[in-house]
Amino acid sequence: MQTRLSLLRQVLASNGLEGLILSEEATVNWLYEGRYHISVATKDSCALVLVTQDAVEVLVNSIEAKRLQDEEHLAADVIHVHPWYDDAMRSAILSQWDSRGDVVHESALVHEVQQLRLRLSTSQMADAQALGEQVAMALYETCVALRPSMTENEITGRLANSCLSRDVEPVVNLVAGERRASLYRHFLPTDAPVGSYAILSVSGRRHGLVVSATRMVNFGPVSLELQQKYKAVLQVEAALLHASKAGRSLGGVLQAGIAQYAQEGYSEEWALHHQGGIAGYISREIKAVPNLDIPLDTGMLVAWNPTIQGVKAEDTILVGGGKVKLITQEHHFPVTSVAFQDETYELPAILVLPK
Repeated sequence: MQTRLSLLRQVLASNGLEGLILSEEATVNWLYEGRYHISVATKDSCALVLVTQDAVEVLVNSIEAKRLQDEEHLAADVIHVHPWYDDAMRSAILSQWDSRGDVVHESALVHEVQQLRLRLSTSQMADAQALGEQVAMALYETCVALRPSMTENEITGRLANSCLSRDVEPVVNLVAGERRASLYRHFLPTDAPVGSYAILSVSGRRHGLVVSATRMVNFGPVSLELQQKYKAVLQVEAALLHASKAGRSLGGVLQAGIAQYAQEGYSEEWALHHQGGIAGYISREIKAVPNLDIPLDTGMLVAWNPTIQGVKAEDTILVGGGKVKLITQEHHFPVTSVAFQDETYELPAILVLPK
């Protein structure tokens, strides 16, 4: 935490500021490596944090204070606890913070603060790798138990249970069967049975970090059309992975993927769904778009998710100097070797189960 506070104070110094009020859930999660939310459907932290050059103060209500201190590493020089029903007290303390000279809210420095979150420390990289393996295991455990008659909602519940039993929060949990997989790219589950095949996508969070992965399951022999599409989407993923080197721009990596889409005969598919980008304390901190001149750096999490109608590939990697390694992988799920230029990537295959 002291290292992260030092980084924040460098931002303050470079902007000629005395203090910064942190309010985004992702940033407070990053600072404390904890869970600073109540609902998973909010971007606001349940505690406000004032960081100055010589102190840290926290503003939190009486419901959350003890939990955050006992379980989520909350620590500060001063912790202001206000009754949950006393908005006037909360507002008064926040006004005191605002009245100090050269104190700004996080929204004024959102880009600078986000940049701090993107480069993981050695311990955070280890956390990300452990999380990735757990997410992959949750997907495998769910996939091998699937049956064609199961509904998308039922499978989503099983995947959530498998994640939560591993201390992983499924902040994104998508399942589609054979009919809806060809219609939509973000397939929120329904009561429809999956039928002949299913796509499962999950983003799992722990200690604030988020990694993402997708798996496909087919019941009985895989059709030639599905095989061809999935082979093509894996070639696109391999192109994206191959280009994900430190120093390469995010837009440049995406262009490599777009070129591979065209090479595979699906030149328009990339425009029908975002292809992924830099991950971290949000499932996608920065989504890749063409010509986006943001360089990748060692220690960044990157998650690519190329799609072709009816198929999807997705895994998360840590950018480094050596060969690209998927962190959302475990040894049970079948893989297929995908050659791209001078490298071969072992990527998840379609899991084939009995009808």
